[in-house]
Amino acid sequence: MADGYDRNSKRNHYSPLRANASADVNKYFEVKVGIKHGGIYFSQTMVISNYCVYNNFNRKLVTKEYVSYHVSILGNMTYQLRFEFNRIIVKLATQKPQESHSEHENSFLPGIHHSKNAYELHSLCTKAKVDNAFLSTDFVCFRGLLTEVMCTPYENREGWIICATKYHGTIYLCAYDTPSRMAQRENETEMQKKMSSWGYKFEQYMTDGSNVTDPVDENEEYCCVLRSRLGVHSMVYGAEVDGADPQLYRTPHADLSAFVELKTSKELVKDRDYNTLHSCKLKVYVEKVLNAQPRIILAFDTTSSVVKAVANVNFAQVGNSGRDHWQPNTMFNFLDQFLGFVKQQVTIDDPRVVYQFQRQPNNGNIHCTFYKQDPQWTFLPDWFYSKIFTSDAKFTLSN
Repeated sequence: MADGYDRNSKRNHYSPLRANASADVNKYFEVKVGIKHGGIYFSQTMVISNYCVYNNFNRKLVTKEYVSYHVSILGNMTYQLRFEFNRIIVKLATQKPQESHSEHENSFLPGIHHSKNAYELHSLCTKAKVDNAFLSTDFVCFRGLLTEVMCTPYENREGWIICATKYHGTIYLCAYDTPSRMAQRENETEMQKKMSSWGYKFEQYMTDGSNVTDPVDENEEYCCVLRSRLGVHSMVYGAEVDGADPQLYRTPHADLSAFVELKTSKELVKDRDYNTLHSCKLKVYVEKVLNAQPRIILAFDTTSSVVKAVANVNFAQVGNSGRDHWQPNTMFNFLDQFLGFVKQQVTIDDPRVVYQFQRQPNNGNIHCTFYKQDPQWTFLPDWFYSKIFTSDAKFTLSN
């Protein structure tokens, strides 16, 4: 039985809502681990729009790319760079996890509304615009959600919860924290929190050249709305990007080939450190596939906030080093089949109706639970489905 989350002020607290769920909870999607599949077509990722997220999730549409990183430290090198953490503006999702979903959804959906022209259809005969009230895409979600699903065949320790709702033919997906992840976040040690902040500080240092003693704001993000296709499934998803190579970047950018990912990794000392790195590489690999980014800047640090080495890693290297641990075709085919399963289950076109897909840890199958019109579960904000198909020119990202 798939339990639920209460979406009021305590929406991310695990609470059974069986009374509001349908009795039909026997529909499930089998997770088959270790089975190789044939290849499936994944189209070139295209950039639809860009936006920035500042502290408290204030948003601003950006029309000119401004992020870059220091080209002077692109090459592989060894040195010591110590970051100081006197002032840290903690990420909102960490401070108030019960509010993070609604705020984060609102930071992404305005970008879709602003770029509606990117979804316009044209007649094959007259090339005239077809005035249809739909986005001409099958799924809308965040990249992190797709990453979670793609890694499922190789990630058994944790489960996940994804909710889906359908509006004008498009299925919107929203990931929720599981009880175990909520507990992990609440029980993080000070050292774990500090190590997380090191990653934000490294990104800040590499992108704006700030002093190592400057305060770090974990809420600042530069994001892109991307469009792609996997087999028969068209997808629009939001993704955070870290920086762009100023020697390669051109504006406007149609893809993310000039962009890089900035990552930190614990200095590799013991065998278990290498095992952890391979696990992290899996998610990094999937993220870069979905973003179509060719390079990763990887910093190796210690528990003393000292960066001891920086490596310029080509995307292909990550894939090659992980061949003994995962197969890309397996992950792509699993996502393709899961999205097909979602399409089969999500049949009611109503933004107030929610379907929940839950995967239990330890090789559990994915069960689907149908929730009727329940405001506690509805995650699409009213303003979005009331304005997405209007021609309100005054609507901006601040709504």
